Amino acid sequence: MALAYSSLIDEVQAICGSDTVNLTDARVGRWLNQSQGDIVRRWPGLRDVDRTDKTSLQCQTDVYEYDLAVINKTDYPVAHILGLRYIDTSDKTYYRIMPYVGGLEQWDADFVYIPDQDTGEPQWYVRRGDILELYPMPGSEENDDPLWLWYSYLPPDMSDDTDTPALTGFDEALIWWAVSYARSHLAQTNPTLVTVAQVNREYAIRLAQERISGERDVDVINSMADNGP
Repeated sequence: MALAYSSLIDEVQAICGSDTVNLTDARVGRWLNQSQGDIVRRWPGLRDVDRTDKTSLQCQTDVYEYDLAVINKTDYPVAHILGLRYIDTSDKTYYRIMPYVGGLEQWDADFVYIPDQDTGEPQWYVRRGDILELYPMPGSEENDDPLWLWYSYLPPDMSDDTDTPALTGFDEALIWWAVSYARSHLAQTNPTLVTVAQVNREYAIRLAQERISGERDVDVINSMADNGP
């Protein structure tokens, strides 16, 4: 069972010498929430923050920019786009819209002004901040066709004492990640803690990697065909 928010705070404070003057509950709580966000941003596709939205985005005629804020208004802001599908039920066309090779830099070089290009079923996308850009730009035949977005989301901050992390099995990683923030803060008056904070962060990263590696091993095993002896 995952530790409650208040217990995680206590663990971090205890490791750092129970200094509740410099390491208040509120401050440590912010570091724990930041640590959870750091892990989600660093490793796309974690199972606990996996979500597919099939209703918020639809193609619009002569529109190539789609604001992810329509999804971010919920408790599930987009951290990483894992997949995007174009759905045309009338023609039974369902296919992945692929991330553009070369990213934004190559996109801007290749498509200087997308409205001047031909319209059609979108084939590629890039993300610019919270704007999703499509090419080709949808035309009238694609109007209102759904876009299915598979993504990792940033979990809401823990705030109540009984809240638990959205990431299961990451308690130790979250604790030591937050400890690294705490000791970096304390290093302002005790510079020797800078190195300790770096070691704490590296340890937290290893803990997270081990947890993630185990989860992925299960996924690989479950997807293997059983062809008998």
